[in-house]
Formats: sequence, structure tokens, C-alpha cells
Amino acid sequence: MSVTDAQTARGMATRHYRSVKQVVKGIGHINALLARIMKNNQIKYGCYGKSFNWYVRKLDETAEWTSGELGSRTFEEKDPINEAELDFCYLDRTYGLGEASIKSNRAAGAEKIYDMQREQAEIARNAMYRAIVTALYSNSDGSKANGPAGLRAITGNPYESSSAIALAANLTYAGIANTGTTAISAWAANKASFTNKYWAPECIGIHELGHVSGDAWSTDCIDAIYWMANAMGRTQDISGTGKIIRPDLALMNIDPFNALWAELVDLKGTGGPINLMEEAFTNAGIRNVQVGQVTCVYDENVPDDTSAGGSSYEIVFVLDSKAFTIYTQNTKAEGLIEGEWKTDDPEIVGGVGVYKSNMGFGIDSPVSAGAVVGCNN
Repeated sequence: MSVTDAQTARGMATRHYRSVKQVVKGIGHINALLARIMKNNQIKYGCYGKSFNWYVRKLDETAEWTSGELGSRTFEEKDPINEAELDFCYLDRTYGLGEASIKSNRAAGAEKIYDMQREQAEIARNAMYRAIVTALYSNSDGSKANGPAGLRAITGNPYESSSAIALAANLTYAGIANTGTTAISAWAANKASFTNKYWAPECIGIHELGHVSGDAWSTDCIDAIYWMANAMGRTQDISGTGKIIRPDLALMNIDPFNALWAELVDLKGTGGPINLMEEAFTNAGIRNVQVGQVTCVYDENVPDDTSAGGSSYEIVFVLDSKAFTIYTQNTKAEGLIEGEWKTDDPEIVGGVGVYKSNMGFGIDSPVSAGAVVGCNN
């Protein structure tokens, strides 16, 4: 290998390793929830084993008052928690430049070759992003480690059925079984159809909001967001996590987002509130608007309810972003995504780079996530 070729090869390796930091940084620009997780450093590094786990309170008991008279105390050791467990999932994407590309462009100088490398790396990076975002909305319950359990699994894979919300049958998020798969509503007393109310997501159909003006997202979207924020609010003694639940994020596709904008514009035109946005999201190119304490975000990756057995109706997810954590076996020094570059492998003709990651999404408790279905009109 000539000195020039050696310098070019070293330059390609250097550029690959530099690109890894940009790939990680870019995760916070592709999805609002991921942006919040990254900004608040809600990442647990250095995990080990096949799976990661966390705990949510199981029992819902209240201590008894007494008269204070002389007596004896009794105790019983109890199992106070449910353990949630999900497998780590692994992701990698390779890219490369063949010898023909390197040699045929050598006369144009190293910068030409670096430009070609950057283009290939860009394709690999976007492939990683698409996989991560798809997993974020996945309806996989985590029983198979072919992708992290996502928001549809956390919220019971909800869909509209006969103008009410229903859940996909036999869905058990993180191995915590719930018996109820019949239609539920977010105000159902103690989530009666669930074996454990701390694992019952806050879901409702837009047509079930009977107290508002018209049973349609286009006219009742603002009411629905406020309603969900209030219905999902939990004090620390009943949240199941020991923390206060405060929804702060709503994710929706283009039609629900445009309908929300139309309502806000109409209100502004009649002297209503000024449309505010979250600056960090706006700077990252993420379209958003504030409705009370909730930042409403346009995300074209938000799915409809087709795969749950529904009618291709829109879903709007309402979340407490502070409840989410990314778990990874990587150390903090390694970061969420690692990179390798090879040119000296005899099986490789040219140079090849790889981005790789392992991770899983966890949520303190599914009561920190909710969904409004039937948001198609």
C-alpha cells in the first residue's frame, strides 16, 4: 500500500469513528420522546445479562387507625411488587466502499473518497434511526427479542371498536398478564377489567368523551388533551411508582396534528390563547405546539390501529416522558451506538464500517402512558 493510500485509509477510519458521536446526537432529533430521554439523560448504562428488569408496586393497601389502647401488633410479610422484565435487543448496520470505488476515484483525491464514504454512512445512519423509531411504536410485547416493546404494547395495542376503545386480546406487556380485553374507558373504576391496575394504560376513545361538544377529534381535540392530562395525573401515593405522574407529551400523525392546529388558530382568531411551542423541539426541526402542560408533537411515524384489528383510525399517544428509560449493556464511555471500521480483513475488498447498538425501552408504569383512539375525523 502506498503512503497516499495508507493516509486515505487512516482518514476513512478516523471519519467513521467521528461520525458515531453525530449518529448518537441525531437520535434526539428524530423523535420527541427520544429527544426528552436524551436531554434528561434517562439512560441506564452498564446493564448485563439477557434482560433488564424494573419494579412497580403490586399491593394497594391502607394502614388502619387505632384507638391507641394497649394491645399487640401483628405482621405479615407480603410480596409488594411486580417485576417487569424485557430482553435486550440488538441492532447493527454496515456500510462500505468497494475497491473499485476507492481506486477509480483515487485520482480525484482523498476528499472525493471521503464524500462517498459520508454518503454511504448517511444511508446506514438513517437505517438505524428508522429501526429505532419503528421499535418505539412497536406492538411487540417483548416475548421475542426481535425488537423492543414499544408504545402500542405499553398501551395494550388499543383500537376503536363500536365507538369505544378496546385492547388487543391476550396482550401481556413485559410478562405482566391482565385478564381484561373487553372495551375499557379511562374513567372505569379501578380498571375493573384488569388484574393489576398499575399495569392498565390510560386509554379512551374520542367518542367516549360524551361531556364535550361533538365526539370528534376535529372539534374536541383540545378538550381530549386536557382531559387525558387530568385523567392520567397521579399523586405519588397511588401512582404505583412512588412518583407524581404528570403527562407532558402527546405524539400524533399529520391529520390529528393539523386538526389541532386548526382549532388553536380558530381560538386565537377569537381572542383565545396564543400558540406557543417548545423551543428545543422547534430548534431540532420537530413541529410542536403547547396545549396547557402538554407539548403536542407531529410525528409521521405514529401508527394507526390497523394491526390491532381496528379500522385504520388514528391514535394519539399521551405520555409522561419522565417515566421512560433506555437500558443498554454498553458503558457510558461506549455510548448508545458503537462503531467499527475495517480495511485489513482479507475477506473485505475495500473498507467497511458498522454502527451497532443494544437497548430496550422501559417505562416506570404503564399508567404513565395513554392513548386516544378514533382520532380520524
